[in-house]
Amino acid sequence: MVSRFVLKPASQTIPGINALIDSGRELGMKVIFTRVHHDDMARGIYPLLFPDHFKNGTPLLRNGTKVFQISHMMNLRKGDLVVDKPRYSAFFKTKLEKYLRSNHIDTIIVVGLATNVCCESTVRDAFFRNFRSIVISDLNSTYSPQLQRASLKTMADCFALVINSRQLQSILANS
Repeated sequence: MVSRFVLKPASQTIPGINALIDSGRELGMKVIFTRVHHDDMARGIYPLLFPDHFKNGTPLLRNGTKVFQISHMMNLRKGDLVVDKPRYSAFFKTKLEKYLRSNHIDTIIVVGLATNVCCESTVRDAFFRNFRSIVISDLNSTYSPQLQRASLKTMADCFALVINSRQLQSILANS
């Protein structure tokens, strides 16, 4: 992958994300990880937008490859749901909606990367499905501060509650 797609701030969010995961587990919350693959994205506009994501027409980020795996730095545990998604949204052609509804979950807390791509796509789809979304501003990252601000503003204006991790910890401590 080309260096412009390396998300340096992402590694800085991992300790905070893991702390949030630990707090959520203590409160009995379900923890869900997502990972995207490009197995069926060789058609359409994606290869034109991201030609460096392919080699000889084959996606580099494929289900089962090393880069597809959840980072060993993340606090993944047995029993956590892992959603493999073929597009940016965690709802598109996945079992996420069924899982949330069967567990009577109406609110999702969104952290991760990239804020303006996968996270925002998931939040929009959650909105369309009548789920509440809470986006943790300092536990999401993307390619530039400008994209980060624009995406957080769009989500806050139209689709989600956008707060920082301290505000969320305060809400969780009082629940």
